[in-house]
Amino acid sequence: MKIAIYSRKSKFTGKGDSIGNQIDRCRDYINFIYSEQNDIEIVIFEDEGFSGKNTDRPAFKKMMHMIKMKELDAVIVYQLNRLGRKVKDILETIDIFKEHKCALHSVTEKIDTSSPMGTMFLTILASISQFERDDMIQRITDNMYLLARDGRWLGGQAPLGFNHIRECFIDGHGKTRYYSSLVMNEEEISKVIQMYELYLEFESVSRVHKYLLRNKVTGKKGGYINKSSILSVLVNPCYVICNDDIVEFLEEHGYIVTKHENGKGILTYCKKTNDKTRNNPKLAATAKHDGVIQADKWIKVQELIAKNKLNKPNRGNSSIALLSGILRCKCGAVMNVVKGRVLRDGTRPYYYACSMKIDSGNTICNMKNLNGAIVDKRIIEEVVGYDSSKVIQELDEILKNEYCINNNTELDEINNSIQQLKNKKGNMFLQLQTLDSEVDKEIILEYQQIIRDINFQIKELEESLDDVIQKTSTIINEEIDIKDIRDKISNFKSTFDLLDHEDKKKVLRKIFQEIVWDSEGNTISITYSSKNLKMLEEL
Repeated sequence: MKIAIYSRKSKFTGKGDSIGNQIDRCRDYINFIYSEQNDIEIVIFEDEGFSGKNTDRPAFKKMMHMIKMKELDAVIVYQLNRLGRKVKDILETIDIFKEHKCALHSVTEKIDTSSPMGTMFLTILASISQFERDDMIQRITDNMYLLARDGRWLGGQAPLGFNHIRECFIDGHGKTRYYSSLVMNEEEISKVIQMYELYLEFESVSRVHKYLLRNKVTGKKGGYINKSSILSVLVNPCYVICNDDIVEFLEEHGYIVTKHENGKGILTYCKKTNDKTRNNPKLAATAKHDGVIQADKWIKVQELIAKNKLNKPNRGNSSIALLSGILRCKCGAVMNVVKGRVLRDGTRPYYYACSMKIDSGNTICNMKNLNGAIVDKRIIEEVVGYDSSKVIQELDEILKNEYCINNNTELDEINNSIQQLKNKKGNMFLQLQTLDSEVDKEIILEYQQIIRDINFQIKELEESLDDVIQKTSTIINEEIDIKDIRDKISNFKSTFDLLDHEDKKKVLRKIFQEIVWDSEGNTISITYSSKNLKMLEEL
């Protein structure tokens, strides 16, 4: 008889439910339950550092494979939640156990699925566990919402210009409580004020970025400040000095202002909605810290950003250059396409120039520009000279890894799961008919709850079915696109020149992961997408 012990712990805490302790308790349980069995072989599966939020765990998957191969007779777990957090995952796992005649024992809950009653109680416990977890998450979310209404800092990295500190206080019940708040960082806040002044002068995030790079102004961790960081500073109301105009502005933009104290900075909550905050409105409330940007300046900056967003130019999309988006400078920055002056013959050359070099005015990077026509030609020669069978192999690899997902199998699995749940519900209805409404009142209530859980699971699976059908449609369209390119380059040398510009760029992006220019060594380093192959080309 072969018995598996499965243990899981998402992180080391030093508490009594460690991997080692779980295994020891399971061994004791085996010795007690199977004391009369002599030929017992124990196989141990350990998933340390893996969360139970899904079943994508190496030891768990190996164990399930052995169960499907009918190589295990029973599985022992310390607690039911070691198998997973979600009722759906646990029930699906139990179905696989039953299908392959493998018993499941839980040491703590004293559950044995070899009996119908054990299976029923296991389902009930899984439902209760899921309910408790969901209830805890909801309470945490509600608590954060209440703290946000009061202008509390809810954690995470402090914005540029601030540090966060943890303070304690004694509540009305005499308990020690803690909360976080922002305190001003004088060195950093001067950079924030400078950003606002520069933006009002230049009216451009790119120009502010260039100025900061050329003057070697760094961010919170000492690195150079990128454009998205500048924009996040400019739109963050934590810097504004609150007054009635700010309150009116925020309310016009969909915020509910729950706390208003002139002179203070403002913290917001639920700016972006997710599953946890979907039912909560956007909040804004004044915090403990003082604001530093005058209200009229802050509002002016928001208006300029909104205006510039409407007039944003389409950059970096060249109808001539083939390597835009793939070619990078040795310093790590993207190489932008820069057009030269019109020549006497009417042509206009183009070059690839390091974006960091352009933005920093040669102060951070001074890599030489790369002649666009020459490097594009050399790369095309590299591709055309490359064995066409290898090119097709590259695209086949992409089709295999990215698009050849057996969605029919996924659809079948979901449909089978729905049918199994419906069968289970039907069996429970039949069992209910055999029970006495007076004598078996509690069991009937438990059965009814299980049926409600099954209905919920069926609804979830049907929604998943719609998602898979949508995903399948998208994948089929993308796969057709890749197959079309693959077909076009089957006779690569004669057909590459016949591809239009966008198809050529698609081919290059699928074949090459990255191309890096180094003017000091006068080399281009090519990294292929699906292989760890690098080669240097002398220019």
